[in-house]
Amino acid sequence: MDQIRMRRFQLISLVMLGAALIGYKGTVPMAYADDDTFTKIQEMVNDLGGPAKQKKNNGKRLACVNGGTKQITIKSSSGGTSYKGVYKNCREYGQTRTGNVEITTGGGGEEALRPAKPIDKAFDVMLDDDLDSLAKMLKKNKKLVNKAITVENVGGGETKGWTLLMSAAQKGHFDAVKLLVKFGANINGVANNGSSALWLAADKGNTDVVEFLISKKANVNVQDEFGVSPLSAAVISGSDDVVNLLIQAKADLNLKHRDGDTALFFAIGDKHTNIALALIKAGANTNLVNNYGASPLTLAVDRDNAAIVKKLLEVGARANFGSAWDIAQKIGDQEVIDLLTQYKPKVI
Repeated sequence: MDQIRMRRFQLISLVMLGAALIGYKGTVPMAYADDDTFTKIQEMVNDLGGPAKQKKNNGKRLACVNGGTKQITIKSSSGGTSYKGVYKNCREYGQTRTGNVEITTGGGGEEALRPAKPIDKAFDVMLDDDLDSLAKMLKKNKKLVNKAITVENVGGGETKGWTLLMSAAQKGHFDAVKLLVKFGANINGVANNGSSALWLAADKGNTDVVEFLISKKANVNVQDEFGVSPLSAAVISGSDDVVNLLIQAKADLNLKHRDGDTALFFAIGDKHTNIALALIKAGANTNLVNNYGASPLTLAVDRDNAAIVKKLLEVGARANFGSAWDIAQKIGDQEVIDLLTQYKPKVI
C-alpha cells in the first residue's frame, strides 16, 4: 500500500471513529487527506483521551497538562464528519495551542489555528528548562519577562496576571527563576488571586526558590484572596525547611486567614508537631482566638496532641471554646488530662 493509500486508510479509520463516538450509522465519506489535515484530525482524536474516555469527553472542556484548556467536538451527519478543537492557552507536550481548528471531511473544511504568541512560546521553553532559548527570547523582547497572561483553572474560573516567574517558582524551576530575576522580573508581582512567586514557591515547598526570592527582598507577608500567607501556605504543605526560612526572614507569625486562623492554628490542626513547636519557640501568639472561638490550646487538646499541649501550657497558653478539660475528658487521653490538671490553664 503506497503512502497516499495509507493516509486514505488512516483518515477513513479516524472518520469512522468520529462517527462511532456520536453514534452515526450512515455512510462514512471516503476522502483523501494531506499530511497536515490528517495530523490535526489525529491530534483532536488523541486529545479526547484513550478509547474508553473518548465518547465521554466528546464536547467537554478538558484541562491541559501544563495549564489551559481544550474542547474537542466531533459530529457526524450524512453530509460528513466535523472535527472542532477549541484551545485556550493549552500547554502540553512541548507546545502551546490557542485558537480553533475546524475540519470537515466529505464536505470541505476550514482550519484556523492561531500561531502561539511569543509569551506562550516563552512559557513552553521555560517549562522545558530550555534556558538558552528563554534567554534569547528575553534579550529580543524585554517585555516578555513581566508579561502577564490569563490561565484557566482546572476546577473552573481563571487566574489573571500570571507571569513566567510565578510559573517557574511554582514548578520549582530554580535556574529559570534566577534567569528571570536577572532579566528584571517583578519579584513582588501578584496575580488577581493574591498569590506571588514567593507564595507559590512556599506553597509547593520549593526551598531553594524560597530562599533565593527572600534574598532578593520578596515580600514575605503577602496574602492571597483567602488571607493565606506564604508562612501559612508552607505550614499547610508541611514544609519544615520553608517554614524555618520564613521564620528567619521575620515573616509575621500572626497574620490571620479569613477565618481568623494563623500559621500556628494550621500547624496544630494538621498535626504538624515540629512546625507548631518551631512557631511557638519563635514567638507565635498562643492566645489568639479564631472566628469560631477556638484557641491554639483548645485545638491542640481536640487534636489529642500531648506534645503541643504541653508546650503551650509551658508558655502560658489559655483555653477557650468551652472547656479544654471537657474536650480532653471526652477524648480520654490521660496524658492530656494530667497536663491540664497540672497547669490549670486560665480561660481567655
